[in-house]
Formats: sequence, structure tokens, C-alpha cells
Amino acid sequence: MINEILCLSAIMFGEARGEPDIGKVAVAYTAINRKADPKYPKNICSVMKQPKQYQFLDYGMPSKQQVAYLMPLAEAILQGRIDDPTKGAKWFHTKNMKPYWAKDKTIKVAYNNHIFY
Repeated sequence: MINEILCLSAIMFGEARGEPDIGKVAVAYTAINRKADPKYPKNICSVMKQPKQYQFLDYGMPSKQQVAYLMPLAEAILQGRIDDPTKGAKWFHTKNMKPYWAKDKTIKVAYNNHIFY
């Protein structure tokens, strides 16, 4: 599970480090919800590495030291101690974007700077 903790921490760091914990948890759950979908890989690291899914990887994987403060939160999420605030969302984007793929999706929830589908 350590690799999944590291990868989930990296997703939160890369996509939501400026957000409060609810925003970090919501972004993390997009990867968890994809992992549960048969159309996606069955582990968080493989979900994270899919092309054009998590933009932060365009700049490289953050170091373990950079994400260390998020690892307890990632572990709690993976252990099911924190509920999914996204209502099953698999996708998100920042509010200042209007991606083409979002046109046919239903908004499930929005937190701070992100909209979740």
C-alpha cells in the first residue's frame, strides 16, 4: 500500500496543494473512483500515470519529501476512514477552465477551485 499512499499524496500535492483538506481529499477520490471503475487500471499509481489525466506530471513527480506531510491523509483515505466528498466523481478541473470533455458530464460537486464530475 505504500506505493499507493505515495501516489495518492503526489496527486493531492500536484493538483490541490493550495486547497484546504476537503479539496485535497476530493481530488484524491477522483483516482480512487477511477480505480474502482473497470475501465481504469486497478491501482492508484497506474491511474495517476495514464496519459493526460493528472497535469502535474507534466512537470515531474514530486519527491517523497515534498509529499510527506500528505501521506497520513492519503493513508486515512485509502483505509476508508475519510468518506468520498465527490459523490463518486472521476473527473475534475479548475473553475477557470472549460474543457471540451466536460460538456457532456454532470457536475456532482464543487469545492473551492475545482469542479467534480
